[in-house]
Amino acid sequence: MQILCPTCRGRKVIDLRCTSCNGCGEVFDGDKLCQCEECCGDGVLEDQDCPTCGGDGFIEIDED
Repeated sequence: MQILCPTCRGRKVIDLRCTSCNGCGEVFDGDKLCQCEECCGDGVLEDQDCPTCGGDGFIEIDED
């Protein structure tokens, strides 16, 4: 039986915290703070496949 993924709620993708800036949107570049190039200063990486459902939007559960 399939149910809606509880992590992405069927969206198939999630916004993950940027690992380059740890979600703050800025990185220290020598002597100053600069906008993170990885996430463009947002702090999140958008539209990453959901790790729970693998981008399907649903997960399989056992019918016991």
